[in-house]
This record gives sequence, structure tokens and C-alpha cells, in this order.
Amino acid sequence: RMDDNFLARFLNWSGWNVDKAFDKMLTFYKFRKENSKYCPFGPLSDYENFIKSNCLVMLDQRDRNGRRVYICRIARYLMARNIYEVSHLDDMWFECVLDEPETQKNGVSVIMDVKGMPLSLLKWLTPKHSSVMTRKADVAPLAIYYHVVNSSGLMKVIMPVIFQFMSPETRERVFFHYDNWPSLHKFIAPETLPSEYGGTRELDYENLRRLLYDREDFLLEYMTHGFVDPEPENWDHQLLDVTR
Repeated sequence: RMDDNFLARFLNWSGWNVDKAFDKMLTFYKFRKENSKYCPFGPLSDYENFIKSNCLVMLDQRDRNGRRVYICRIARYLMARNIYEVSHLDDMWFECVLDEPETQKNGVSVIMDVKGMPLSLLKWLTPKHSSVMTRKADVAPLAIYYHVVNSSGLMKVIMPVIFQFMSPETRERVFFHYDNWPSLHKFIAPETLPSEYGGTRELDYENLRRLLYDREDFLLEYMTHGFVDPEPENWDHQLLDVTR
């Protein structure tokens, strides 16, 4: 893909430094080729149950800094078949908004809700998975800000593990609010958030999911860029030459 919207992702991220943008693009595609299991493939129907769990959802309003707001309910990870499915759905939600000029310039605020985080999730938080998932965020042409809310004894154990894989830039964009909603509201207005985060908005999840379903053809095309066979019958993680 070489259209203006796509190239603008990397140029906006780099402050329109062409060399830096090109290096970022190479890093992005190299990561995807080397970690293909973490990248989406196949139609949305393959992810239907997990999508409807509302574990991951992109809101249609922005925070106080013009960033998209993405909610991630960690305890519901167990409704996915594996950690790869979580990674795939993350990719698809973000891909749906990455062509937006305002998102390219301002980034995305991620609400990491760790309430009720179960011990059984430890099987997914291996050094390998933690390293790849944090690296994946680093190679994206996007500034991602993390707002950790609620609390979990398990989170206190795993955060030092996760932090060691984060870049210094990413660590500086992690904010802990626990259940202090006025603290969170300094970044994201109550009018944008549901009541569970001290907000006043009632979310229409079915309507929010339209962002995914209305762009399914676009997402399927995105999955073919560089490394996945565009023929559905061949969707089997087949790696292709990234230069194609």
C-alpha cells in the first residue's frame, strides 16, 4: 500500500522527517514478517465471539488531547481463544482509525482496565509474548498513551516484567489512575466514558462495532499487504516475500 493516507501515517509520526518515516516503515514491515502469528488473517466472522465480548472496543469520541479512546478489559482476554486472537483484534481496531489525520497527529489513549484480572492469564504473559506485544506497540506509526485503571494484585506482580520490555518513550506514556476517576478525567472527559469509569455516557456497543464491520473489505485487503496470500482458501499463515 502506497497511497497518501498510508504514507501520512509514518510522516505524521516522524514530524515529516522523510528518512525517519522510511526507517519506521521498514521496521514496521520487518516486525510483521517476523511475527506473523500476531498479525490478523481471515474474515471478522472468525473473531465474532471475541468481538462481541466487548473486551476491546474503540470509542467514537476523543480525549481532551484529540486522541481516539480505546478500552481494553484485561479480565475478558480469557474469552479469546489465545493471545494471538487478542493481538489480531487489536490490530483490526487500530487499522480502522489509522487513516484519520487527527489520530495520526494525536495518537490513541488506551484504557487498560485490570479489574478482576485472573491468575490464569499468566500463561499468556510469558517473556516471549510480553516482548512481542510491547515491541508491536513500539513499531506502530502512532503515539499510544496507556491509562491503567482499577487494581489487581496480579498486576503488581506482572508490571515489572512488562516494563522491562517497554521502550523509555512508552514507559513515559503509562499513567496509573486505579479507581481515581477525577485523575482519569484530566485526560478523558466524563462525557466520553461509561459509568464504570466515572463517566456519564451509555455506550452502544453494537453501533461501535460498526466501525469494524463497515470496513471489513478494507481490513481484508490490509491483511494481504506484503506477506499474506490474498486468496481466502490459502489463509494458513503462509509467508510471502515482503517486497511483493
